[in-house]
Amino acid sequence: MKRAVLILSAFGLVAAAWGSAASQLPGESTPVPAVKPLGFVPETASFPEAITTGSIPRRTFEKVFPNTMVEYGKKDGLGCDMPEQAAKAAGKPVPDQHWNEHATCFNVKGRGLVVISSCGHAGIINTVLRAREVSGVDKVHAVMGGFHLFPADDPYLRQVVAEFKSLDPDVVIPLHCSGPGVGRVMREMMPDRLVTSTTGSEFTFGA
Repeated sequence: MKRAVLILSAFGLVAAAWGSAASQLPGESTPVPAVKPLGFVPETASFPEAITTGSIPRRTFEKVFPNTMVEYGKKDGLGCDMPEQAAKAAGKPVPDQHWNEHATCFNVKGRGLVVISSCGHAGIINTVLRAREVSGVDKVHAVMGGFHLFPADDPYLRQVVAEFKSLDPDVVIPLHCSGPGVGRVMREMMPDRLVTSTTGSEFTFGA
């Protein structure tokens, strides 16, 4: 059976290639089937096999946890040119809201979306909602990537996982900046959907 392999590490998505073998998730007895893109190309698409969410609207309870500061505007041709945000900042460094953060999505035939977040500053639930919106696909097969939940307290984590349950993904794979708390809460609230990983883990999705 043909498959598409997505190799993820601490650096994110580093390769996608066709092969012929099947792989299994750590600790799981059933394979996660291979990516089979349908080739839909919404306006935000970067190439036919995958789409980008584009900028992610903030529409849920999620917030950007404190991380870095940003100074809007350009100096010597370099910088973040966002005039509206620059006007609000009035030339001062402000907490970075990551307005231009994107996620990458694949549509797995017969299974649904695989949503790959970057660091999830915009909120992982916001990210999944945006992926469904731009793709026109409601079913979520897998959510993986950074969820930026390391600083989150327990009530916040439980709210995130409750929203995951309502979205009903088949698999959730927290990576890098997700933090240990979300895994702990997922083991309580939806243990059958959680898959953990380490740097260099390889996951295969497909029909």
